[in-house]
Amino acid sequence: MSDLPDHIDRDAARTIFSSQYDDHIFDSLKGTDGLVTKSTLLNFLGKKYAIRGSIIHSLSFSDIEVIGDGAIVYGYGGVIEKVLDLSKDGNSDELSRVDEILDFSGKLIIPGFVDAHVHAPQYAFTGTGMDLPLLKWLETYTFPCESHFSDPAFAESVYRKAVRKHLKSGTTFASYFATIYNSTNKLLVKIIQEYGQRAYIGKVSMDRNAPNFYIEQSAQSIDDNEEFIRHVLSLTPHGVAFLAQVDANVSTKNDLKLLNKLDTPVLLPVITPRFVPSCTKALMTKLGDLAEKYKVPVQSHLCESRNEIKWCLELHPEEQSYTDIYNSCGLLTDRSYMAHCCYCTPHERDLLRRTKTGIVHCPCSNFMIMSGTAGYLVTD
Repeated sequence: MSDLPDHIDRDAARTIFSSQYDDHIFDSLKGTDGLVTKSTLLNFLGKKYAIRGSIIHSLSFSDIEVIGDGAIVYGYGGVIEKVLDLSKDGNSDELSRVDEILDFSGKLIIPGFVDAHVHAPQYAFTGTGMDLPLLKWLETYTFPCESHFSDPAFAESVYRKAVRKHLKSGTTFASYFATIYNSTNKLLVKIIQEYGQRAYIGKVSMDRNAPNFYIEQSAQSIDDNEEFIRHVLSLTPHGVAFLAQVDANVSTKNDLKLLNKLDTPVLLPVITPRFVPSCTKALMTKLGDLAEKYKVPVQSHLCESRNEIKWCLELHPEEQSYTDIYNSCGLLTDRSYMAHCCYCTPHERDLLRRTKTGIVHCPCSNFMIMSGTAGYLVTD
């Protein structure tokens, strides 16, 4: 897709884009207010069109633009070309040159929300279990609950509700933690694909300090991770093409790029070690190798609570900090993002900055189990 010219034959555009989506994705949206059906979408994909309404979006961390009467113009193939303020001279004439207009005048048009840290199985006990600190909370509520996701019927019931709830709240992109069970991890992927959400989905990895009913063997975890990565990438034509490049082991392998492209698949696997206390260094190092091999993102938890940090340093006295443990395993890159980060030291902040690792602030979770706050200044 990134190689498409500015102008493309409309029938060719329709063929290219329709091949990326399965019928069931669009069928599932039928009758849902505000969502476009397959026939309408494919019609637009071969046209230049616009969506008209009141537009609100952010230009930077501190600037919001409000356009009372505006239009978002899409080129052939569905890529945004420009945003028009129709109160300005000449823009109405430009709007008249598009092939079709979806008119939502009087309604707000905003970008979809992004939730960068979601534990899909924990939807099963939303709003409960807030009486314990993090480590006790995991032992008492989380691990027992997640162990039930080996049951496909239970997993489907919870996952379907979780994904629908996110979409109803306007979350069009989410980064999910699943569980250690690949069979139902794939079920989560199927449900996300069915509802048409963009997502990163992670197979959770944990090979130590977990109950015997919810733990993995290191070697099996690595095998399951790679199998899950390949499964998710195999669901889209561009993912299949990327796998072929990886498998070819071409000399330009270091130049392979999967993220932040026009043809980046809407569903992607994400390497997901639960957190340092539940993952050995051997496992995390292998996970870092997989992230590099397949150029996929990495997500985990970091410095969420003081007891967690203390435990990490007891497990790894050879490292200067919690953050250094991840870094020594190759898990901190510009494709990585860590949740919470309530108690990162200046050294850790600098390491995150140097590795271009993102931080995901989770205020509701932090407050509910009283872990702490991630009160960083933007200029820090």
